[in-house]
Amino acid sequence: MTIQKESKQIPKKVAIIIISLSVVWAVLILGGITYFVSKSYKSPEVRQNSKVAQNQEIQLATINAGDDEYREKLTNVLGDMEYAIMKLTIQSDYIVQIWHNAIFSNKNVEESLKKALKNSDEIDKNTSEDRATTRERIKTLMQELSNPPEELREVHKLAIEMYSHYLDLYELTVNPSGIYETYVNNVNEAKSKFYKNAEKLLVVDPSFGIKKEKEHND
Repeated sequence: MTIQKESKQIPKKVAIIIISLSVVWAVLILGGITYFVSKSYKSPEVRQNSKVAQNQEIQLATINAGDDEYREKLTNVLGDMEYAIMKLTIQSDYIVQIWHNAIFSNKNVEESLKKALKNSDEIDKNTSEDRATTRERIKTLMQELSNPPEELREVHKLAIEMYSHYLDLYELTVNPSGIYETYVNNVNEAKSKFYKNAEKLLVVDPSFGIKKEKEHND
């Protein structure tokens, strides 16, 4: 007697489902591999463009750092000039007072001015040294600021004007000479022009603000 085992056939619907799932998994695996490869591999053109973009970012960061350094130096030189103008104003006012008194007291003006300058330096022994040191520091900074970035060109232009008027007042204070009325006018003009440019600076870029002349006098 031959015994035959009962063969079990997989239903047709189940077979279709299994085949469909196999196809889906194959597609997913193939897609994953393709995605990974596409992410990992970059063509020479893509790599070159990426390198260019990276270099541009580095250059931009370098430019921004340079602009920040320039802005800091510009802020420093404007602050130094503001301080210097305040000190020179006090000294030039003192000279004007001595000069005026010498005229109306029939004293020798030249001798009175020499004595006044000497007394001023003796009262504040650091005055002449501070004056010269500040001038050299301002001069050095202005030389370093000779090539401003585009967005600071207008500020730099005003800084040059202010520097010119600062030097005018410096010379008038260190070497007072000429006619009394002319001297007073020249001193007032140098201070006035300095602060007018300072007010323009506030309009162009308020971050570089310098106090107005009246605020200093108060």
